[in-house]
Amino acid sequence: MAQQERTTRLERSVAIQAEPAEVYALVSDLPRMAEWSPECSRVAWKGGATGPAPGARFVGFNRVGSARWLTQGVITEADPGRAFAFAIHFGPIPVALWEYVVTSTTEGGDAGTGDAGGGVSGGGGGGGGAGGSTGDAGGGSGDAGGVGGVGGDGGGAASVGGGKVGGGGAILTERWTDRRPAPLRLAMDRLFGARSRINARGIEKTLAALKAAAESPSPT
Repeated sequence: MAQQERTTRLERSVAIQAEPAEVYALVSDLPRMAEWSPECSRVAWKGGATGPAPGARFVGFNRVGSARWLTQGVITEADPGRAFAFAIHFGPIPVALWEYVVTSTTEGGDAGTGDAGGGVSGGGGGGGGAGGSTGDAGGGSGDAGGVGGVGGDGGGAASVGGGKVGGGGAILTERWTDRRPAPLRLAMDRLFGARSRINARGIEKTLAALKAAAESPSPT
């Protein structure tokens, strides 16, 4: 009987004072991912793809300190103003699924008001991608400007700030699911540290950067 593999999932949300369509436009513009993610240095479309659409493929270039690596990705969902997702793989090996869900605050979205402790459970897991958002999000957490979250493996809820924003607001949720085979996950975590903890901090930095860009008086 094959050994059942544990799935590690992380989720964080942030309240943004911008229209859902504007937030989605930033998230789905993968060539700009390096502006948000602490690990992604560049994203390039491949195979003739020119924008976010299901089946579109891309390459993510990543770095942490002196380490450099690249991964391949494919868009799995692109619902303008609502949801965007892509799967990351390294050659034939599945690595991670990254998902972004945009909810209008008029639909009752909330960035979360749970205990600011806890947060990332199942910390021994983790898996990479091609940016922190398109790869393994690393770096420190920084001020996420109202970032909330839910730990993986059925872990407890956590949030930093949170709450609703006024009219024209949105809640952006970033979700990461580790898809690495167990042997690879264990080996990489021994070498580089628990990816789930690293990604938790990276996701918060990514959401904070997206929030700042979306709320900028003159977004570009």
